[in-house]
Amino acid sequence: EELKKEKAGLSDPEVHHKRLADAKEASVYACAKHEKLHTEWAEAAGARAMIQEQLKQAEDEASEVLGPQLQAAQARATVNEEATKKVRQELQARFQELEKRAREFLQEWRSLEKKEQSLVLRQDRVDNSLRSEADGRQGLRMEV
Repeated sequence: EELKKEKAGLSDPEVHHKRLADAKEASVYACAKHEKLHTEWAEAAGARAMIQEQLKQAEDEASEVLGPQLQAAQARATVNEEATKKVRQELQARFQELEKRAREFLQEWRSLEKKEQSLVLRQDRVDNSLRSEADGRQGLRMEV
């Protein structure tokens, strides 16, 4: 049944004229829309180019203004880095010297500690010998 309606519409010249008018109207609307979008796109592209140019100019100005400051800051940073490196090397050398001295003191202390132990043992032997001798004399006195 739909096919019959469509067939009848195809044979009717008024339907053709109406469809043609609708198609022309849609085409005009589409062309106008296309032109409008094309114009807006061109304006946006122009605005983008202008903004990019402004950005480039701002970056160039910033480079002119900040460039010398940046270079001076980099130079100061380099000087500070070198000074810090020198101080670190000096501290490292001093630390190594302190480590060496601490090891030497520790070895001397161990040596002295051994000598002290040896003296304590000798003192104990002397004390024992004196007691033995005193006991022996006491024993002799009792016998005599």
